[in-house]
Amino acid sequence: MDQDIRSDADSIGQIIRRHFVEGKSQQIGKKYSFQKKYNSPDFWRVAAQICIEINADPFSFVRSAFLFCSIPGGPFPNQLCGNAIRKWFQSYQKLNAKPGVADVYEAEILSWIQTSYFLVRNIAAANNLTFRDVLTTEIFVRTDNVPPFVRLLLLPNDPENIKMWGRAAYYEVMGNPKLLSILENKGYNLDFLSRIDREVRS
Repeated sequence: MDQDIRSDADSIGQIIRRHFVEGKSQQIGKKYSFQKKYNSPDFWRVAAQICIEINADPFSFVRSAFLFCSIPGGPFPNQLCGNAIRKWFQSYQKLNAKPGVADVYEAEILSWIQTSYFLVRNIAAANNLTFRDVLTTEIFVRTDNVPPFVRLLLLPNDPENIKMWGRAAYYEVMGNPKLLSILENKGYNLDFLSRIDREVRS
């Protein structure tokens, strides 16, 4: 495999892995942990290659599994590496293409941001903390509930927040062109991207 393609697949694989953990954690109501055999980058590279092949963004790729898997307790990691995920993503695309139906992915992202805002605000109020106190650490709310890119959207110009989450947020957004497009179109402050981009390239 070409080294650049392999690098892209590795990066996308880790984004898929992260979204899958977030989805399963929400599904079961606690932090989800993989069996040892699913911790290998090689496993997630296979999922990434399918994701690239079917022209999916990582979030929609994983989300389609959670929306259309009918197996009790599913989806399971191995299902992201076979024919099932191809069928689920096709169904997801058809859902998005229906006249009058809003873009599912966009709606979920915007809902996630809004829900995160209220979650952080409520945690801060309940614990006599500032909004910033909650966002700049994982002590009060885990990143599977409020991921780095959402933390940067909620508090975009805070140096400590950028230092803590900037690089992870950068890879989440830049690794997902559809997410980047949505955030740009909705007018979110994305100044942190250019700052982190300079750090990454230096």
